[in-house]
Amino acid sequence: MLLGYNLLRYQMVEMSRHCPGIYPCEMSFSACTWAILGFIHSVSADRSGNIPKYLAKLHASASHYVLPHRREERVYPRAIRLKSPKHPIRKKNASQLN
Repeated sequence: MLLGYNLLRYQMVEMSRHCPGIYPCEMSFSACTWAILGFIHSVSADRSGNIPKYLAKLHASASHYVLPHRREERVYPRAIRLKSPKHPIRKKNASQLN
C-alpha cells in the first residue's frame, strides 16, 4: 500500500509540473487517484508502446484536478460541541417520587 501511495504522489508531482504555478499539494488527491487508475486500466488493455501517449494525455489533463484556492475571508470561530449522552435520560414517575 505504501508503494502504491508513493507512486500516486510521484505522479501527482509530475502532473503538477505541467501546470505552471501549481504545487502538488494544491491538486485533489482523490481526483488524481481516479485519473491515474483510469490511466492504468486503459494502458493494461493496450500495447505497451502506447504508454507514453497515454501518459502525455494524463499530464495534459492535469489542470482539471487542481483544487480551488482557499478563501481567506471565510473564518469560522471554534465552537465546543456538547457531548450527547449515550443513553436516554430516564424520567421518574410520580409514584417513584414518594
